[in-house]
Amino acid sequence: LGGGMEGLSFHAWAGLFKFGIFVAYIGLIALLPDIRAVFEYHGAEHKTIHAFEGPGPVTVAAARAGSRLHPRCGTTFMLFVLGAAIILHAVLVPALLLVWHPESAVLRHAGVIVFKILLIVPISCLAYELIRASAAMEGFWAGVLRAPGLFLQRLTTREPDDGQLEVAIASLRGALDEDSPLLARFETAFDDKVEE
Repeated sequence: LGGGMEGLSFHAWAGLFKFGIFVAYIGLIALLPDIRAVFEYHGAEHKTIHAFEGPGPVTVAAARAGSRLHPRCGTTFMLFVLGAAIILHAVLVPALLLVWHPESAVLRHAGVIVFKILLIVPISCLAYELIRASAAMEGFWAGVLRAPGLFLQRLTTREPDDGQLEVAIASLRGALDEDSPLLARFETAFDDKVEE
């Protein structure tokens, strides 16, 4: 079933095992009250970005109406990194071991570790381009590409309260340049609350 380190199935199964551990870890830490609050703030961030990307002013009411899921989320990026790593490791590591096969098991394992470290940058670049493409696309294939990330965000985001939405709005305002014309999109009544 798993085969040796030279086989594609070994790396595919190892990758799926890592994926299972990752999802289980996210699911388990979501049960902790402090992490649950972090996930509520994560949901507030997404809702605020939806309001900011929409046509109207960025208010708590507008943010509340938005989805807590977002196609360009870092959770989706992590999932794309993991998926790309599973596929590329399953294909490229056996290919490497076909052309480079030292007698020493220690050297072989060390070589695979170094090779996987070298793949981190191209895998991250591929994941970044996938997340950009999935956010820009429309239609059936866009939905297929987004679905796993949006599913995982159901674990890493929770519905926030209005106070958390206010924090997310203040954070977004703080990230904008003080001379930015985009600041006009934020409600002015909110200024008094921020200064208190």
